[in-house]
Amino acid sequence: MLNLILCQSMFLHSKIKNTVKSMGINVFYKNHMSSTNDYINYKYITDDSPILILTNNQRNPRGQRGSLWINHQFHSFSFTLCLKLPGKIVDYENLSMVVGLSILESCKKFGVNHLRLKPPNDIIENNRKVCGILIENILTEDNYFYSAIGIGFNISIPEHLLNLIEGQAGNISINPKDLEKLMPEVIKSIILCSSELKKGGFNQFRKSYNKNKYVRT
Repeated sequence: MLNLILCQSMFLHSKIKNTVKSMGINVFYKNHMSSTNDYINYKYITDDSPILILTNNQRNPRGQRGSLWINHQFHSFSFTLCLKLPGKIVDYENLSMVVGLSILESCKKFGVNHLRLKPPNDIIENNRKVCGILIENILTEDNYFYSAIGIGFNISIPEHLLNLIEGQAGNISINPKDLEKLMPEVIKSIILCSSELKKGGFNQFRKSYNKNKYVRT
């Protein structure tokens, strides 16, 4: 069974890799690594083109402010997208919430309509965290910076492991077969919306944010 899951996971990553490469994004896949954010910071931070790091297994993933993020091998889907952004970090205020909205709007295209954004970086479904966002910015001396955008989806993590995650965690209610189409959609939306954020600020996203903001029920 484990070998079957491994083959399915590698096949999924391969299909996503091919799709994203056709979008002009450099894609790197490793079967396992400590953290996709750490790996991209260490190895590829000087690249000009967008970079995507995919892995089956993060041995030491982390969340906001160093909190623990459980990445269960073959039952989570994690990646880091690194963008070279023109201007200053202040030009991209609320980037994490714009990334969250990009995820929400992309998921709606695949019938996942009940996600909510809990500022600044959590995606909630049925009062449970199903996706986390970690953004780390790397400054340069020039008029640009690099933004490493790490995203982790809970797909089919067993309940006893979900209980180890800080706060209430759950699995996103998406058909696993849709993942290969969802991930390129998320990436494309993040790239587009980050550009729009730079040009017009967060006010253009405020209506969507107010509509999709998490309110505990």
